[in-house]
Amino acid sequence: MERFTQFLDQTDHCYIVISPKQPKGEIDAGKIYRQSSFRFPLYKDCRISLPNTNFLKDIILSFQPDIIHLATPFSIGLSGLHIAKKYQIPVVGSYHTDFDQYLKYYHLNFLSKPLWRYMKWFHQPLLRIFVPSSVTYQQLQKRGFTNLQIWQRGVDTKISIAIFPIITFE
Repeated sequence: MERFTQFLDQTDHCYIVISPKQPKGEIDAGKIYRQSSFRFPLYKDCRISLPNTNFLKDIILSFQPDIIHLATPFSIGLSGLHIAKKYQIPVVGSYHTDFDQYLKYYHLNFLSKPLWRYMKWFHQPLLRIFVPSSVTYQQLQKRGFTNLQIWQRGVDTKISIAIFPIITFE
């Protein structure tokens, strides 16, 4: 995220980021808002946020983003989706983690069907779902996902976008 926000700063984009609070080591600029979080027991490098929805709403409404980009379908992302729907803010998202593979790895296959139902529900209202590869694109397309687009490296600076944990370009 550090390189990405440096790019946004260098190109004079207006943005904010809302993400999990890290235990230590990350220095944030004033455009990054951290939410309380805890370490995910099955994957130590992943932190799960405990979003304060009223705080998020206040940040988002005062920032007035053109669009919100959801980078996670859980916790902060779910709060972001709720706020975007409630206040009619256009919303896009990225799908970059194959959670189904994690379920297999941790022998939690019985959760696969509910997970895919949730993922479909979560991503259905998004105007666009950015995916990292043609393999991911095809996997999601087979499962009935629409509005998919491969998001190759780089950023189109001619668009106005927000990433949630929220980053907004103007």
